[in-house]
This record gives sequence, C-alpha cells and structure tokens, in this order.
Amino acid sequence: MGSRRKERPGPVSAADQVADCLLRATFDCALLMDMEGAILVANEPLARLLRTPLGQLRGRNFFSFFSPEVAARRRAMADFVIRSRAPVRYEDSATPGRVYDTRAEPVLNKHGEVTRIAVFFCDVTEARSAERERVRLATAIQQAAEVVVICSQNLVVEYVNQAFEEMSGYAARETRGMPLENLFQGGPPRRAYQRLSQALARGDVWTGRVSLTHKDKRRLRCEITFTPVRVRHGVVQGFVGVWRDVTEVERLERQVRKAQRMEALGALAGGIAHDFNNILGPIILHAELGLSGLPVTDPARGLFINILQAAERARALASQILNLGRQREGDEPIPFRLSTLLKECVKLVGPTLPPRVSLHHNLHAEEDYVLADPAQLHQVVMNLATNALRAMEAEGGRLTCEVDLVRAPDDEPLGGWDLEPGEYVRLTMSDTGVGMTPEVVARIFDPFFTTRKDGQGTGLGLAVVQGIVTRLGGGVTVQSEPGTGTVFQVFIPRSTQRPQEAVGLAAAERRILPRGRERVLVVDDERSLRESCAVSLRELGYRVTACAHGREALVILRRTPNRFDLVLSNIIMPDYTGFDLLDELGILNPQMPVVLVSGDRELLRAALTRAVRPRACLAKPFRWKELAECVRRVLDREVARQPAASER
Repeated sequence: MGSRRKERPGPVSAADQVADCLLRATFDCALLMDMEGAILVANEPLARLLRTPLGQLRGRNFFSFFSPEVAARRRAMADFVIRSRAPVRYEDSATPGRVYDTRAEPVLNKHGEVTRIAVFFCDVTEARSAERERVRLATAIQQAAEVVVICSQNLVVEYVNQAFEEMSGYAARETRGMPLENLFQGGPPRRAYQRLSQALARGDVWTGRVSLTHKDKRRLRCEITFTPVRVRHGVVQGFVGVWRDVTEVERLERQVRKAQRMEALGALAGGIAHDFNNILGPIILHAELGLSGLPVTDPARGLFINILQAAERARALASQILNLGRQREGDEPIPFRLSTLLKECVKLVGPTLPPRVSLHHNLHAEEDYVLADPAQLHQVVMNLATNALRAMEAEGGRLTCEVDLVRAPDDEPLGGWDLEPGEYVRLTMSDTGVGMTPEVVARIFDPFFTTRKDGQGTGLGLAVVQGIVTRLGGGVTVQSEPGTGTVFQVFIPRSTQRPQEAVGLAAAERRILPRGRERVLVVDDERSLRESCAVSLRELGYRVTACAHGREALVILRRTPNRFDLVLSNIIMPDYTGFDLLDELGILNPQMPVVLVSGDRELLRAALTRAVRPRACLAKPFRWKELAECVRRVLDREVARQPAASER
C-alpha cells in the first residue's frame, strides 16, 4: 500500500453517500477508506476519537493520525484484508492502555476486486476490564473455602461452587435446577427452610444453623446465611447463600462449654469449701472428744463412731468436689508400685463382693512404678471397682483387674489419648456386668451424671477419676456395650524414681496423743470451730486463749508480745485475714511460731511460698490427732531452735 500513488479523492459517489448514511447510523467509530488509506467517509464518533472536525477528515490519510509503529501495524492489517479479500475481526491493543474491538470489511466491485475498506472499531477497554474482574470473581467464588449457593427468585439452585460438592457430596450438575428445599430433609431442617423462605420472601437476610444430610447419609451441622441479590430500583433478582460446615466447630464449642462448666464448678467448690469444712471440723473434733471420754464398754461409743464415719464420708465427698476444679490436689507425689496399691484395694473390696461375683487380679509387671499421691490413685481404683461391682449386683459376674506396661508411640494415640511418647503403666479393670449404651458412655465422665435411680450415686466418681489421671499426664478409656460388660483402661506415666525405705507407721499409730503445757492463741471467726480447737488443745494440757477476729488477736499480741508460745490462725476471715496477721507478726515478733489453717489446700501451698511464712499449715477438717501432732511438732522445733539462737 505504501508504494501506491497518492491522489485526492474525487467527488463523493452515490455508493459513498449510501455508505456515509450507514456509518452515521452506528455508534461505533467507523470509516470508509480507499486502498491507500485515504478517508472517504467517516462518522462523528471517529471524529471525536481523532479530535478532528468531521468535515476535515475526508481526504486525510487514516494512518497519519497514529505513531509510525501503530500506523505500521494497522496498515499491515489493511494489506491483509486486500490480499485475502475477506473480513477480519481482531482486538487492537496498539494504543497504550486502550483495547479496540476492530472489524475490517473489504468492499468488492462487480469483478470481485477490493476497491474500498470499511473499518469499524469500538473502545472495549472498560468492558474487557470488567470481564476480567468477573472472571476473577467467579474463580474466587469457585475456589472459596466457604460454600456458595446462588438461587433464583423462586429458590431454585442455579449455581454451587466446588466447596459445596466437597461438603455435601453432590456434584454441581446434580444440584443445578434442583429446588433448594430438597437439601433440607427431616423435621428440624424442614422447619428451618420454612423460616428461611419466609425471611427471603420479605427481602430479609436469614442466618441460622441447620442439620443437613450428606449424600452418604451422615449428618452435618451448617451455618447458613442467605442474602437477596438486588438490581436497579431494589428489585430482587435472586439470592446468594454462604454455607459453612460447623460440625467440628460445634464439637469444640461443646468441649469449651464443658471446660467452662468445670471451671465454674471449681469456683463453686472453692466457695463452699470454707463453710463446709468449718461445719465438719467441730463435728469431727467433738465426736473424738466425746469418744475419748467414754469407757470401752459404754454403748454410746457406737453412736460417736457412727458420727465420725459419716463425717469422714462427708470429708471425702468435699475432697471429690474440690478435685474437680483444682489443677493439683493432695500431698506431694511419691514413687510407688501401682500393683502394690491394687493388692491393697483388692483386700478391701474382697469382703464386700455381692453374691455370685468373683474377683481376679493379674499383675504382669515388676517395674510398674508411678509418681503420684497414693491416696488419689487409691480413690481411682476404688471408684472403678465400686462401679463394676454395682453393674454385677443383679446377675453376678467376674471382675478382673490387671496391671501391665505399654509404650505410647510417637505418631499415634494410645487408647484414643494423644499422650506423650514413652512408657505407661496400664490399669485394666473389666467386668461382665450389664454394660452401657453409647449415649451413657458419652456422658459418664460428666460431673453429677449418674445412672443410679435410688439416689445413692453422686455422679462424681468417674469425673474425679478422669481429673486425677489427666493431671498425672495420663488418660482413661472405656469400652462397653449393653449385655457384654465394661472395660476401663487407665494409663499413667511410668516413673523412673524408686521409693525410699519405708518407715514403720504402726508404732506411730499406737502412740498416745502428744501433750504439752505451752500457751496457745487460737484465732478463728467460726465460733464452733474456734471452740472445738480450744477444747481439744485444753484436753491435751495446753493453756488456750481464743479470739474471733484477727485484729482482736493483734491487739492482744501487741499488748503482751511474749505471752504466747504459738498462734493457731484461720486464713480466711473477714476484714483481717490470717495472712495479714502473719505479716504483722513478722514485724512485731518474728520468733512467734504461727500455724495457719484453711480448707483450701491451694491457699496453704501459697502460704508456704510467701516472704513471711508460717511454721506449718493444717488442712481443715482435721482430726484431733492431726491437730495434736502439728502443734507439738512446731513447739518442739522451736525449743530445738532456741540454743542455736542464743549461741548467735
């Protein structure tokens, strides 16, 4: 085209006039040019694009309006149309930042030769950008982790993304055209769908959690939000729903709620422990005082013994409740063999076996040492054994207790528990009783859950068992079916420590209560406990002064700082606590021995870590022997300290 001779176009022909009328009728940029590129006819949109008045375009070379590089590209496309004598459509992006949808049409004469070229082009830059945005949005929706469901105005499914296929098991082609109602099967889901459809009919947004059915018939819990899609003037064109599988989330929520209930129970237990132990303390001490004053042949001794037994059961129950909310409980752990403790429990259980129930124990380990509080593991074994025996009361059966060693692997749970890798001592307790349904098995470790209908079960036994074992770093599993019995497995980390040589306790138990003549100040806001402690110590020969408030005790000690040899004070008191009294005595008379008393063992442990520490701590409710030995031990230690102090 570049070698052809340039000529000014002649008068407009009739054909060009027709073309001019046609070009003016289109909104696209359009022109008719000759073989050299001279513009014969153009329309107003083209004039605006080229920023040239329409009357000045005729005769101008179309390619002269562009840079040499762009002009060369467009001239090459015109040459291609002339050679091929066929129309061409393409996207012209030669202009930086702009995209034109371009059509070049050859105009043929009666001999089939190209005499003119009609060019139509439209700026589609914004349209292409919007299309890319739509593609990006569609891709994002298709690949989103959340389920997206798009419905028509009459709630027929038009689109579901890939996440829906993964969640429901239904392919997109199966759901397209399906009424949305078909996905809500069953009573509760159907009612949820009715609420959903009513809300959407009003044009509202609807959100709720619904149980849905997977294609393989398993149930799912889904959180669903449906929103109307509105076009111009607020007309609802359809609805879009975002679904989320919350099956696992709800399971975790249940665990959190259970943990919160346990935490609340622990707080409640801590709140009632003080008052409950204050009630039990005087009962125990007065019963022991009364029992000590009766001859061996007195029939009333049996009544006092019954009182003490009932008080001990109440103390054990209070300890169980407190164990539910504590992170640690009991004395310092010591190493011992679990099989030895099991033998002791078997001796206790043996005489109480129901008729037609046999008891067997198998010990398969020699090094089954654990590091724990023996009293707590004794409680674990006895709770499990008691439950097993109750399950066999009616029909009889066989209770088998076994101890062996197992190893927790690195890459899989042990008995369903994700335990630290290493060796564990396993206690297996199996019975041939009535067994349990899956619904009961799922709840047996819940506090206060019991299957006993006679009011004898507290529902605390297995909850306490689980709490003790998990605090030791172990786990508890249960397998049971109705009519086939139950198997409990308890996993406790094996200890490498070995116990020290045992000190004979029989002689200590046979000793009479230690006595003394020292002066003791008893401080407690609870009158009954204050009086019972005072009477108990006076019976042992001590000279006792009792006061009801910490400030009252402080006034006495300031007035006569050397009058007393020991202060026995409760910790939790209104207005002025035992800690306050201890701190004040640390300044007033640092040599004064103080014994702190509380029903909260955590408070007692905290007392031993304070800057000003008591000489000893005593957990309520305590026996007379415990009180006597604690007071005597502290006083004897003070006597032993005096020479060393005088030498300095």
